Amino acid sequence: GKTHLIQYMCDLMLLGNGLDRENTKNLFILKVHGGTTEDDIIKVVYEAQLQAKLNSQQQLDTVLFFDEANTTEAIGLIKEIMCDHRVNGKHIDSCLKFIAACNPYKRHSE
Repeated sequence: GKTHLIQYMCDLMLLGNGLDRENTKNLFILKVHGGTTEDDIIKVVYEAQLQAKLNSQQQLDTVLFFDEANTTEAIGLIKEIMCDHRVNGKHIDSCLKFIAACNPYKRHSE
């Protein structure tokens, strides 16, 4: 559902610029879970930012999708990235866009 919709949107951006998924990457997906660390998040942000700089030369935005973003203890870092456009205080280029999906809270029975 969500991931396929975002992939489709990114594919449309590629087609609009005369590019294809085989040769150009404009979507990064981080499947967040309880074991996802700040280092995992920072690593994918830096990878996506490098690609975003290359893609921006072709007027192409790059998307980083945090799937199930609310399942990690590092949610504060995801907030900093998405809202402040910074990672550990360092500015993130505006050519990198962010999308996050959150799952509803489930109360666990005792």
